[in-house]
Order: sequence, then structure tokens, then C-alpha cells
Amino acid sequence: MKAFTKSKAGFSLAELVIAMTIASFVLTASYATVISLAKGSQSMINFSEMNNQTRYAIEVFGRDSRMASNVIAAETTTFTSRNSLWDETTKAYRDYEVTYKFISSAGTFKRTVYDVASGALVEDRILLYDVQDLKFTYYSLINQSNPLVSPETTRLLEIKHVQVEAELQREVLNVTNTNYIISARFMLRNKDVSS
Repeated sequence: MKAFTKSKAGFSLAELVIAMTIASFVLTASYATVISLAKGSQSMINFSEMNNQTRYAIEVFGRDSRMASNVIAAETTTFTSRNSLWDETTKAYRDYEVTYKFISSAGTFKRTVYDVASGALVEDRILLYDVQDLKFTYYSLINQSNPLVSPETTRLLEIKHVQVEAELQREVLNVTNTNYIISARFMLRNKDVSS
């Protein structure tokens, strides 16, 4: 029978503890770096998406409001106008009711289009998501004889300009991204006004 001899190959317990300690520091630092980079890149993606959404929503809203021939409803969170839009099937202009509405419970801003003649729903599309707050402000023509009078109005016959303000927020890995919208005043070019 052969006697066991002490082997010189392998690591001592102290060497293993030191190696594990160094490895844990390296892993902790790399994990923190990866999380930080993930937050930053996701935050940039959210800002980019929110900016694209808001640019598109403001473009569509501006186009519709400039083409409006009449205002049907003008509330803080809802704007409905009558627009004459080109219909490709009939090759003629048709009247449509276009409604923009902020739905606070869902956090969305949507555009709904109805055909006036048939009452049929033509389009129902969400333009903005993650909306915390949105409001419309309506303005009349500026009174040149008395410029001190505020041009803000809620009377349907006086409305000649509309402005939308909104706040969008998205949560990303415990970081909140916020995008504020303040549009220009869009003139309802085709609408007649009276005082």
C-alpha cells in the first residue's frame, strides 16, 4: 500500500477568498455600468419616440385645424371641427367631423373622423400615448380697438385660433422621462367669425 503525500497543486483557501473578493468587485462595477447604459439608452429611445409622436400629432392637428370650416365643440380636452376633405373614391370634397379628444383615464390623445352625410366612422386613431395632461386653448381675433382685452374665448362663433398644450411621461427603470408640448396657435383659415 502506498502512503498519501501532500500535493503542491491547487489554491489555498486564502487565495480563493481573495480571488472571489476581487471578482465580486469587478462584477459589481460592470453590472452598475451595464444598468447605467441601459437606462441611458432606453431614456433616449423614449425621448425619440415621444418626439416623433408629438411631431406627428401636432402636424395632423395643425392641418385639420387650419382646414376647419366650423367649430362644433370647444372644450378644455375636446375639439371638434367640420372639415371638407378630399375623398378619393368620389373624387370630390366631403364634409367630415374631426374630433380630437384627451382621454385622461387611458392617458391617450385620439383623433376620430366621421362622415357627416352618412354618420359613418371613417377613422379612429390614437395619436399620443402616456399623456399626463392635455388642454386646448381657444382664441378670437385680436380686438384692435381694445388690445387689453384677452383674446381667449370659449364662444364657438368667436373662435379663430386654437392651441394645444400637453405633458407626456414615461417610466424607464425608475427614471421618468417627460416631454412638454406647447403648440403654436393654429388659425382656422376657413372659418368665419363673429362677435
